Amino acid sequence: MQSISLFTSVYAFARQRGLLGTRLGRSLFIAAYFQYKKHLEDPFAGLVEKRPQLFRGGHILDAGANIGYCSALFSRVLDPGRSVFAFEPEPFNVSLLEHVIRTRKLARVVPIQAAVGATEGEVRLQLNPRHHGDHRIAAAGGHPTERCITVPLVSIDAFLERQQATLTEAPADFEAQIKAGDLDVVLVIDPKFARDVADGKAGTVRLVFDRSRDRARASIDQAETLLRGYNRLWGQQRLVLRGIAGTVGNPLEVEDVDLATPQQSGALVLFLVAYYGLFASVMGGMAVALDTTAGERERQSLEPLLATPVRPIELVAGKWGAVALFDALVVLLTLTGFYLTLAFAPLPAVGVPFLFGAREFLRFIVVLLPMIVLMPAALLYVGSRARAYKEAQANVSVLLFIVSLLPLVQLFLQRKEPPWIALVPVSGQYSLLNVALRGEALPLPQLALSYAVALGLAALALAAVTRHLSRESVLAGK
Repeated sequence: MQSISLFTSVYAFARQRGLLGTRLGRSLFIAAYFQYKKHLEDPFAGLVEKRPQLFRGGHILDAGANIGYCSALFSRVLDPGRSVFAFEPEPFNVSLLEHVIRTRKLARVVPIQAAVGATEGEVRLQLNPRHHGDHRIAAAGGHPTERCITVPLVSIDAFLERQQATLTEAPADFEAQIKAGDLDVVLVIDPKFARDVADGKAGTVRLVFDRSRDRARASIDQAETLLRGYNRLWGQQRLVLRGIAGTVGNPLEVEDVDLATPQQSGALVLFLVAYYGLFASVMGGMAVALDTTAGERERQSLEPLLATPVRPIELVAGKWGAVALFDALVVLLTLTGFYLTLAFAPLPAVGVPFLFGAREFLRFIVVLLPMIVLMPAALLYVGSRARAYKEAQANVSVLLFIVSLLPLVQLFLQRKEPPWIALVPVSGQYSLLNVALRGEALPLPQLALSYAVALGLAALALAAVTRHLSRESVLAGK
C-alpha cells in the first residue's frame, strides 16, 4: 500500500507541474509505471509466458486499458491477423497509450477512446487527479462540483458490428433451421438480462448451434470469440465501477446449447467411414473392369469373343454384371470391416460414441447402390477405349483423381451444400452417407435423384461400350 501511495503522489506532483507534458517526462513515467505493474500488480505475465494458448484463438479486448501495459503484454502472443482492442475513455491516458504504441512499435494494438457499457452513446467520467487508473463513471445526480468529462460509450451491438458481425433477428423456428443446416448459430438473450445487469449480476446469453455440422464451426467459433472478448471488456469496466457482486469479474455468462445428438457429434470423427465406403464403390471393380476390356484386347482374346454369335450388348451386359458383382463384394467387405471394428475393437474413449450399427450399414448399402451400378459401367467405357492395360490405367488415374477430390472439397466447404449437389455423382452420395452417419432419415427426393442420375449415366456408358465393340475395327484388332 505504501508503494501505491508513493507512486500516486509522484504522479500527482508530475501532472500538476506539467512534467508529463514533455517527451522525457512521459517516457520516464511510462517506464516507471510498467516496472511498477510488472513487479507489484501484474496477474497476467505468468499466464502469458506459461500458457500463451489462453490468449489465442481471436482478438483480445482490453477494457480500461489505461496506458497499455496489459495490451502490450497480450500483443506478444496473438495469432497472426489478430489485434488487441484497447478501450480507454480518459483523453490523457489515451495520449500516453498512443505514445506507448508508437515508441514500442505495437502495431497490433488498436487504441479506442471510449468507455464500455450496455448501451451506445455518452457517459460522464469522474476524474481522479491523483491516480490515472482510478477514474470512474459518475453516478447519476452526482455533486455538481465533481470534476467530470463526457466520453463516448460503446455497447455490445456496436462492438460486434465493428468486427464485421451483423446482428439480425432470429426466426421463430431457429432450432429447426439450425438442425436443417439453414442457420449456423443464434444468440439468445435471456429475458432477465437487463434486470440482472442492473442488479450487478451476470447477464445470461445463450449460443444455440449444432457443432456436428462442420460447415457451421467457423461461425460458432467466431461468435464464441466475440462474446469472450466482450466478456473481458465488460468485466474490466465493471471492476472500474467497484461493484461488490461476486460475479463482477464475469458479468456475461455464455451458455452453449449444442443441439447435436451424441451420434451426430460422433459423425464428425467417422467421416472417414463415408469416404472409404464411397471409395470402395469407386475402386472395387477397377482391376476386373480394365482386365475384361483393355486386358483382353492386349492379350488378343477379345476378338474371338466378338466373333461368337453373342450380340455385343449381351457381351457388355455380362461383363458389367461380373464387374458390378465384384464391386458390390468389395463394398460389403469394407463396410463389414468398419462395422466389426467399431462394434468390438477396444477404441479409446474420446467423449463421443462411434455409432455404426446395422441401421447405418443398411443405409450405406442403399446410398452406394447407384455407385455400384455406375462405376463398373464407367470403368468398362474407359477400359474399352484403350488398346493396352497400362494405357487404361493411365486414363483411369485421371478419373480417380477427380472422384477423390469431390468429397474433400465438400469436407472443407464452409457453407451449406446446395440442393443440386444430389445431381453430382460421388458428391451426392457423400452427402447422403454423412446424413446416415448422423442418424437422420435419408431424404427421399435427394436419394431418388442420385439413383436417377446414376442409372442414366450407367445406361449411356454401357451403350457407348456396346457401340464401340460393334465396330469392325475392334473385331480386326485395331
